[in-house]
Amino acid sequence: MNAMPSSASPAPTTPLDLTWKRIIKIWWAFCWRAGLLGLISSFIIGLAAGYMGLALGMDSQTLAGIIAALGTLIGIGTGLIAFRAVLKKKFPDFRIALVPLAGEDAKRR
Repeated sequence: MNAMPSSASPAPTTPLDLTWKRIIKIWWAFCWRAGLLGLISSFIIGLAAGYMGLALGMDSQTLAGIIAALGTLIGIGTGLIAFRAVLKKKFPDFRIALVPLAGEDAKRR
């Protein structure tokens, strides 16, 4: 699990100011990851689906609809993967952390 050793001191929980510089760092970290993952996976899966559709004799409108639906699903999936990667990233001067609200039950994860 992700439990801290008892000798480790907890990270400070004082929030940093939400500056435009930090917002842009987070936004860019997400955008390039989502874009690159989406481009590569869409190309590979779209190419494979296109060849399979042509081999099965599908008409171009049906094939275009299937590839568009696949593209949407790929976009959602790669976006979630990129978002998770950004949440785990350690930026040069900060990291993003999920911190429970005061008084919340520690067992709820």
